[in-house]
Amino acid sequence: MSAQRIELGRHVLDKEIHDVHGRPCGKVDDLLIELDAGDAHVVGLVTGPTAFARAIGPRCAAVVAVVERLLGVKDPRPVDLTWSTVEYIDVGVHLNVAEEETGANELARVVSRRFISRLPGA
Repeated sequence: MSAQRIELGRHVLDKEIHDVHGRPCGKVDDLLIELDAGDAHVVGLVTGPTAFARAIGPRCAAVVAVVERLLGVKDPRPVDLTWSTVEYIDVGVHLNVAEEETGANELARVVSRRFISRLPGA
């Protein structure tokens, strides 16, 4: 069996992540890569506002973490999704688990619970 190669920067990073039901649950901000005897293997995906901010710089990551805490996120850290949760990749990254199981979109849930649900007619 021959190894299949893929350009990760083009085909995985910044792709929309969808759960098993097709609901969006973030974008791929980074990859978790494991080195084993000189070979690199992708072991997971990283998503979340703090993951994106961390790529910009430590100050930005600290500011984003503070803002998330002020909004009510209890643990503002990037979400690591194991590679085994990836079902397939096309125009997006499709997972084989529900969004609630991933821990992704915590900020969206907190904002919805704290602010949007209080709006008349929401």
